[in-house]
Amino acid sequence: MRIFQNVKNWLIKHLPVEEDIALHENSSFHKWVGYPLLIIFIFAIFITFDLYQKGIYSLNKDLLITTETLSDFAKFYAFPITALTIPLTLGVMFNRFHSSKQKAKSNRLIEQNNLVNNYFSHFSNFNSYTDTLEVKYKSVGLKLSAQRLYRILFQNCNLLKFDATVQKDCIDIIIDSAFVELEKYRNHILINNHYTVEKEVIEGLELLWSTRKDSQIYEYLKELKLIIIDLLNFHGIINSKEIEKYFYTKYEKNMEKNFMTDNLSGDSC
Repeated sequence: MRIFQNVKNWLIKHLPVEEDIALHENSSFHKWVGYPLLIIFIFAIFITFDLYQKGIYSLNKDLLITTETLSDFAKFYAFPITALTIPLTLGVMFNRFHSSKQKAKSNRLIEQNNLVNNYFSHFSNFNSYTDTLEVKYKSVGLKLSAQRLYRILFQNCNLLKFDATVQKDCIDIIIDSAFVELEKYRNHILINNHYTVEKEVIEGLELLWSTRKDSQIYEYLKELKLIIIDLLNFHGIINSKEIEKYFYTKYEKNMEKNFMTDNLSGDSC
């Protein structure tokens, strides 16, 4: 097995099948066929020289083509004639290898092209979807950056790998970002009577909101929840239902933890 592997490695290194160029321009193809032909030709020369030495063939004799001379020729040159099948077989094998490698490369290029097309088509649909959400939430001044949101939501999606799933750690980051704003509000409102929510609490999502009391920041977080749920309802997300349920459950737990809804009218937290 080791000898076979060494021979295989030598052939790959010194007589490679180059799929990028045409068969007739492939130098290895000429070697695969040419070297055996050269060896066979040398054998034929030795046999011919030996026949002349023995006087069977002579330059002084007339060249006659008869059944007897043909039979003698086939008998004397049986080995070189039989050996001619070797370069023929090697030529066919090389052609098959060359075609196979070309087809494999073509399939890879088609697959890569499909990945690129899927990526840009998916992003284009997401971009259009964010436009519709901006119209839907126009009353609260929603502005969405499709490119930045796409990068956040589809972390594993790129030109080389198309993955239309949203990961849970992405949702965790979004929720954490939303409730960090709540902490900022609480710290600020202790010494001020007015708080303006950060223009971009979540990267790629702008929502202007001013608040003076807990019930208003509560409404802000509720509105943010609805916007994110709509984002997760994008038809291009493979695990949309699963990730929406995960987001909703975790977001609501954070809301319950941070607010006592029965007392919001009294502005308590």
